[in-house]
This record gives sequence, structure tokens and C-alpha cells, in this order.
Amino acid sequence: MRKILVSSLVVAPALLGVVLAARAGEPAARVRKVKLTCKLNFPEHKAGKALEAWIPLPPALGEVQSAPQGLEGKAEPGSCEWLDGKGQPREFAHATIPATEKPIEIRWTATVERREHRASPEALKSTATGLTDKERADLAPYLRSELANPLDEGFQKTASGLAPGEKATIKVARAVYDYTLANMKYDKPRDKPGWGKGSLSWACSAGFGNCTDFHALFMNLCRARGIPARFTMGFSLPKEKKGDVAGYHCWCEFYVSGAGWVPVDVSEAWKHAEKRDYYFGALDEDRVTLVRGRDLVLDPKQKGEPVSIVSIAYAEEEGRPVPCTRELSYEDVESK
Repeated sequence: MRKILVSSLVVAPALLGVVLAARAGEPAARVRKVKLTCKLNFPEHKAGKALEAWIPLPPALGEVQSAPQGLEGKAEPGSCEWLDGKGQPREFAHATIPATEKPIEIRWTATVERREHRASPEALKSTATGLTDKERADLAPYLRSELANPLDEGFQKTASGLAPGEKATIKVARAVYDYTLANMKYDKPRDKPGWGKGSLSWACSAGFGNCTDFHALFMNLCRARGIPARFTMGFSLPKEKKGDVAGYHCWCEFYVSGAGWVPVDVSEAWKHAEKRDYYFGALDEDRVTLVRGRDLVLDPKQKGEPVSIVSIAYAEEEGRPVPCTRELSYEDVESK
């Protein structure tokens, strides 16, 4: 596997293994550093056809998550662009696979450090209402409904009925959070297809699903009340120091004027009732972010429509979306 040299990599001190001092009276944020090894395959690729693939890489997120360190990657057959024009890891590595009869495999490995993400006490106690004109303009994409999730009159009425008359963003968002927990069940029955697509109509009608369905409901209720909300896709890390990652996991954030983004994980709060308050404003360190947002237009632009959700990777064969499979393993690394 070819080693990708990353130049001019600037990482916050907390992400180099030094935990920044906590505020007075607060415990230090926990940190976890892992080496990730990922293999992607495309079992439905048609022999003799070319393929184009976009592979998400863990992005740098300030003090919360480091850029991928020691990145190495390889596409067989074909080639893959792993770095951008500044020599930094791309948000999505871009693979170009020529027409081939051979099975296609793309591999990458990198080390990532993740820090527990806690909203500031000021944000959680904020009495801010609404947005400034600049915030509203800058955050417009996080106020619009997604292409697959239009907000109809009935849904708007439901949103308006949560904490009626309340103006403080934090209190409205908490009412939305509690409503989602009360009206959704975390369940993935094989005999009832439809869950797992981040569908608002499914969440409202079926009342169960996985993390994508929980957060589709939470985010769009927030947006219907004028609160910006954004989607994050990644994966959870098991507690063991070494092993395999199964599937994906998503969560989201909402925005408080003057205080910034506040993280939430509603589906984990449903599964762990004892952490219901924790997951409103905090995320544990046992996760890695891969992608932010939905309705994605990739770089270079895909031939198909905006991609609703990228959980593993996105690939096209003559403009036709092609599913892929992922094998992902991790191993804890000691921070120095």
C-alpha cells in the first residue's frame, strides 16, 4: 500500500495526545486514538465496465477529531487521489477504475485521535432566541428541508406544538429531543423494510428505525422551528482495544446563536436511558466522524443526483450508483 505523505499538517494540541485543561469544576475530556484499516469492495460491479468511487476519509474537526495521520491508500486496479491541492487528505478520496474484468478493491489505513465532544456550559444555559441576519444567511443550508424529506403542513403543526410559546433555542431543542425519544423506538426488523434511510415520513408513520431515522426526525423538527441542524455520519468504536467495526452510526448538531453547535445523539440516548441528559450536548470519544451533511454533491461532481446519505462510500458505473461493502478494523494506539 502506497504511503501518502501529508505536508503542513496542523493539529490542535489536544489532538496530539495533550488533553486541554478542563474548565474549573469539569472533568477533562476523554481522548481515544485508533489506527483504522479499511477495505472496500464492489460486488455488483459489472465485468468490463469502468467505475468511479468517492471514499470518505475522517476529517479534521478542530479539537474534537484529528486529521488522518500516516494515511496510506491503494486502489486495485486503477488509481486514487487521496490528497487535495494543498497536500492534505481529501474529504472524499476519488478513485478512477478503468474498464476491468477483475474484482475491484480499495484500501486505506490511517490513525485518528478523537476527543469527547462537550458543548460549553454557556451554550446549554443560553437564553438566545432566533438567529442574527448573518447567521441566518450563513446557516441557510441547515434550515432547508432535505430533498427526500419535505416538511408538510401536518409536520409543521407538530413542530409548532412542541414547547409552544417558548423562544429560547436550547429549550425548544430539548423539547424536540424529548419528543423524538418518546415517539421513536430503536428497532431494525428484517421483515419490515423501510427503516435505515433517514426518512422523515417513515419515522413519523412507523415510529421506529435506526440512527438515521431518529436523527431525520430530530433535525427536521428543529429546522421547522427555525433552528439550524446538521447531520453527521461515521461509526462507533467498540470498548475493546482491538476489533472490527460493524455497520455505521450517525448523530447530529443544532445551532445556538452566539454559542455555536451543540451535539446530540438521540438514538444512543434511547438505547442508554441513563445517559439521556448526557447525549443532549455531548458525544463520547468512542466514535469517528466520516461525513457531514446530506444531499451531497461530491468533488469531482458525480453524474447522478445529490447523494442523500453516504455511510460507507459512493460509486458509479456509467452514472449508475453501485453499492459497496466495507471491512473496517481498528486498534487502540497510545497517545504520546
